[in-house]
Amino acid sequence: MKHKLLLGLALSVVLIIAGGLLFNWNRNKSNTGQNGDPASSYAAESNLIEIFYLPHAPAEAAVKKVEDVAAEFPKFKVMKYNFDDPHSDAKINEYGLKEHMPVAIFIGGKNDFEINGKKVILSNFPHGDSFIPGFEGNWTYDDLRHILQTLK
Repeated sequence: MKHKLLLGLALSVVLIIAGGLLFNWNRNKSNTGQNGDPASSYAAESNLIEIFYLPHAPAEAAVKKVEDVAAEFPKFKVMKYNFDDPHSDAKINEYGLKEHMPVAIFIGGKNDFEINGKKVILSNFPHGDSFIPGFEGNWTYDDLRHILQTLK
C-alpha cells in the first residue's frame, strides 16, 4: 500500500511540473512578436518612465534607486506599476510582460537602448545589485543615468 501511495504521489508531482512547464511555454510563445522577441517598444510620452515591479523588498529597493536616478532629471515623469496589482494588468498586457521578472523599466515606451555599441535592456535587477543571480539584468544605474542624460 505504501508503494502505491508513493508512486501515485510521485506521478502527481511529475504531472504538475510538466503542466506548469507546458503552461509557461505556451504563455511565453503567445506573447512574443514575429521573431520570438517580447515586445519592447510602444508609443508613450518621451519623458515618461514606467517602472513595473514585484512588490517584494529587493525589487522595491531597486525601484527606489531608479526613482533616485530619475529625480536627477526633472523633465521625466515616473509612473509605477505593481505586477501583482490588478489595476496594472492593462499596462502590463500592453507591453507584453508575461515573464516573471522583478523589475522592468520603459522610457518613452522603450526598454532596450544602445550604449557604446552594447544593447542594454532595462529589465530584471541591475547588474551588480541583484538579489538573485538568475534575475540579474545587463544594465546598471549608471546606464540608466546615461540614457536619461541622452534623452534630456
